[in-house]
Amino acid sequence: MAEAHANLASVYGRRGQVDEAIAELETALRCDPNNLLALRNLGFAYASLGRSKDARDLLLRALEVNPAQDRVRERLSAIGDGS
Repeated sequence: MAEAHANLASVYGRRGQVDEAIAELETALRCDPNNLLALRNLGFAYASLGRSKDARDLLLRALEVNPAQDRVRERLSAIGDGS
């Protein structure tokens, strides 16, 4: 179920429907708190909205699930300490 929500969020994101994408990603994480796609994409979305602490928390969790993610590391570096 989490994958379906994460995939739907990707569609919303491509259409520029950010609020809908975020809602679907949050639902995906309620279904599966370790869903890598949802962790990463919601982290990226929060970062783009200036929600640095929330973004950092999610991206760190994404790295716990799968440490081999250069884009996540790059975004974390850009975010800094999240304050």
